[in-house]
Amino acid sequence: MATLLENDGLRLQKALTPKRSQDALLNIYFRRIHPVLPILDETMVRNQYKAGTQPICLVQAICLVASKDPAAASFLCLGHHAEPLGLERFSSVLYNDVLQSIPRRSERKILTIQVLALLSLHEWGTTGSEDCSLNLAQAIHHAQTLGLHLMRPDQHPMKSPKALFWCLWSLDRWNAAMHGRPLMIHDGDRGQGVDDVVSSFPSTFRVWLKIADKLGETIHHYRPMTKDTDQGDLELPSFDELVEQCEAWDMGTDQLVSLDFVYHSVVILSTHSKGLQGRLQSRMSNIRQEHSILTLASLGCNQDISDYFPLPMIGYTVSIAFSVTYKQLRTTRSPSVRHISLSKLRHFHRCLQKISTTWWSAAVMARLGKRVLNSFQPTIDQERSTDHEIDITRSNSQPELRHTSQNSLELSTNTQYYSNFEVGEASGETEPVSESAHHLNNTHLGSINHSDSNDTTAGPFGSSELEDFDLFFDNFPDLNFPSYSNDQFLSNLDIEDFELVTDRF
Repeated sequence: MATLLENDGLRLQKALTPKRSQDALLNIYFRRIHPVLPILDETMVRNQYKAGTQPICLVQAICLVASKDPAAASFLCLGHHAEPLGLERFSSVLYNDVLQSIPRRSERKILTIQVLALLSLHEWGTTGSEDCSLNLAQAIHHAQTLGLHLMRPDQHPMKSPKALFWCLWSLDRWNAAMHGRPLMIHDGDRGQGVDDVVSSFPSTFRVWLKIADKLGETIHHYRPMTKDTDQGDLELPSFDELVEQCEAWDMGTDQLVSLDFVYHSVVILSTHSKGLQGRLQSRMSNIRQEHSILTLASLGCNQDISDYFPLPMIGYTVSIAFSVTYKQLRTTRSPSVRHISLSKLRHFHRCLQKISTTWWSAAVMARLGKRVLNSFQPTIDQERSTDHEIDITRSNSQPELRHTSQNSLELSTNTQYYSNFEVGEASGETEPVSESAHHLNNTHLGSINHSDSNDTTAGPFGSSELEDFDLFFDNFPDLNFPSYSNDQFLSNLDIEDFELVTDRF
C-alpha cells in the first residue's frame, strides 16, 4: 500500500504544473474559454484555488484546456521541468493523468461531469475524435443521472448546474457535427428550451447557445427525411441578427469575432445540398454559402487564426471552408472564379497550418491540403508557361455531385476518418494502423501514392488522386456518418511534420 501511495505521489508530482504556471493558466482559462463555455462556477473555483482546496484533477483539466491558447506557451511546465514543454508533450501528460484521477464517487458527480466536459475539448492523436465523443458521452450520462436536463429555475438556487447542463447541450450539437455522431440530448427530454433560459446567462454564452440551437436545426435537416415530407431551405438569421436577438453587443470584440467565425460553419452546413438528403441547392443557398466562405477568408486575413478562442470548433470551421472551396475550384468553368477559389484554398491551408500543432484534425487536414495544392501546382505552372487556360473541372461536372455509393460512404465525413496513420517516431517513419473493419476497396478508392501522380494517362492533375480528393471533400461536410480512426484513406501520407512524444517523466 505504501508503495502504491508513493507511486501515485511521484506520478502526481511529475504531472502537476508549478504554482506560477497554474495561476497564469487559470487566468487564461477564465478570460478566453469561460465566457463561451461556463462549465465552472468561477467564483467557487477561484475561492477554492486560493484556499488550496481545489481538486487537483480539476486544476489539471483547466490547465489542459487553457494550454491551447498561444498566450499559454511560456507556462507549459510540469514537475521539475523549469523550461516550458511543447504543447503536445504537456497536454499528453496532463490528459492521461486526469483520466486516471477522475473522481468515481457518486457524491462528486458534478466534479466528474465538469472534468469530463473539459477533457472533451482536448483533441489530439488518431483516437482524438473518439476520445472527445466518449468523454462528452460520459459527462452527459452523469448529468442525466442527476436530472440536470429536467432542472427548472425554481428547483435549484445555484446557476452553475444549469449553466453546466447547457454547456453539455451545446457541446453535444458540436460533437454531432464535427464527429458525425447522433445527438445524445433530445429536445423532447429537456425541462426547458433555449429561449426559456438564454436571457439568464451572460451575453457571450447567450450567443453561443443560439448558435448551437441553429446548428441543431441544421443537423435535423441532415437526417433522413420522413416519407412525403418536403423540407425547404433553412432560414438562418445573419450573425448580426443573432447578436441583436440576444442583446449581446456588449461582449468583447475578440469573443464577438470568434463567434462570428464559427457561426459561418453552421451557415455553410445548412447549404450543403449533398448532405441534406437529396434536397436541391437553391440559388439563395449558393449565395449564402459563397458569402460565408468570403467572410471566413476576410476574417482570417484581418485577424490571426490562432487569436480566436482556443476551441476545436475553429479548426473545424476552417476545414469546412477548405472542403467547400475545393469543391468550387473543381466544379467551376470560369477562369476568374477558379483563380479566386485557388487563392482562398491557399489562404485556408495557411490557417490550418497555423493551428496544426494544437488540433489533430487541423494538422491532418493541413497535410491533406498540402497534397491537394501540390497536385494542382504542375497545371498552374503549365498555364504560366504557355499562357493558356487549362480546364481543371471534373469530367461531367454538374451542379449536384454524384451519388454516394455504399463503399464511398465508408470514407466518412471527418478528418479523424482519414487519419489512419500513426505519427512516426522522431525519424519520421510512418506505419499504417491495422486494417479497419470498414476496409476500403481500391476499386472505389484509388491508392494515394507517388506512382499515381506519375501516371501519364491520369491527365494533368493525376485524375486518380484527384478523384479520391473529390470523393473525400464531397463527403466531408456531411453530418450523417460517424468518424473512425481506422481507415486506409491517405495512410501513405508522408507526415514527417509530426513526432510522437517518446520521452517520459
